[in-house]
Amino acid sequence: MKNKILLFLALGAMLLTGCNGGSKDSTKSGSEGGGISPSSIPSEVESESESSEAGQKISEVNITGVQVPVAGQNVAPLNGVSIGVEGPRFSEYNCYWCVKNEYNQFYFFARFFENDKVFEGGKIYQVHFLLEYDEGFAENVTATVNGNSAEVELKSQGDELAVEYVFQKTAVETMNTINITGVTAPVADETPSLEGITANLTGNERYVIAQKVWVLDIEDEPHNFFYTTSSEELKFHGGDKYGIKIAVQKNGSLDFADDVKAYINENEATILSNENGIVTFVYYFDTLEGKAQVHKFDITGITPPAVNQAATLDGLAVTHDDLIFVNAPSNTFWCYYTSETSTYFFSRGQGEKFESGKKYCLKIMISLLSRNTTAFADDDHIFLVTVDKGTIVNIDRADSGDYVRITVDFPAL
Repeated sequence: MKNKILLFLALGAMLLTGCNGGSKDSTKSGSEGGGISPSSIPSEVESESESSEAGQKISEVNITGVQVPVAGQNVAPLNGVSIGVEGPRFSEYNCYWCVKNEYNQFYFFARFFENDKVFEGGKIYQVHFLLEYDEGFAENVTATVNGNSAEVELKSQGDELAVEYVFQKTAVETMNTINITGVTAPVADETPSLEGITANLTGNERYVIAQKVWVLDIEDEPHNFFYTTSSEELKFHGGDKYGIKIAVQKNGSLDFADDVKAYINENEATILSNENGIVTFVYYFDTLEGKAQVHKFDITGITPPAVNQAATLDGLAVTHDDLIFVNAPSNTFWCYYTSETSTYFFSRGQGEKFESGKKYCLKIMISLLSRNTTAFADDDHIFLVTVDKGTIVNIDRADSGDYVRITVDFPAL
């Protein structure tokens, strides 16, 4: 029994003084008061500790340096993007951009190495990353892209992490100005020209001239006057106001701004239309010197023929301040047809009654009030006359340009 007690005490002493047998020198190399000295820990144990620290699953990923989509810019490569934590790596082939379609769904757009792809304006783009990490990602892992919270999804039992982020719709870059140069201003008695008219492009502007035509201003409305195929004998007339009307069509990805401005020879033009990638505009030059030309007027108040009704001229009116009816004998009157082309005088509105079986016409003479400053437009210019009843079949102009006679037909009774 005594021997067993002594053996137990000896084993206890060895445990207290270290695994080297408890010599005096060993005790000094350990910590004061005994125990295992830190310097005596095997190097293998130290490596195991470091590996355990590094092997923790990643719970946060902050991806930075991601290109913000801008219309007109090419897709940037992946090498400028950082994951923000050591260990994980990008699966390059599985990192790409998507774009939202008209059905509100994202579909593939480009991988990061497809640097020839260009972002478009007015589009919503989504970036998709796939990260790989041998030690895995935590189940509650979170991610940001450029500091903004992103969607995450664990894959391959946690060894892969998909990160997605949707950017704001790209701004639509537009063409805000149109510049046309080389227009030769009109000169009385000169032939109009459309030569030398050029689209003066700047920056990213891309458009072409689709149409160019000289127009005549009639009551603030442009009426086409001279095309490239018009006769060279057609001249600008004194007393008229002419403009150049041009249509341009976009010739690239950029659209025209809704409030686009157009300039002709550096003068701002009036926009007539802006739709489907085509902008039409007009610029008017100053009225040429000469008598003011009468191009348009309306005749109203005609009472059409009816069987047994009295012929009348009452109520006739003309909508032009410089014109007047000529009601003197043989100037404005009713006739009936004796053949397809011949007429015979019938009434000056003095009560004669229309008869069944006859076809009637009204011959109206209209004269100028201000002959020294006004003239009726001649045959090679636009002449617009309307009547509220009947059909105009002929317009005769006096050689002097002082008056016109208009024949209005009616159906046979």
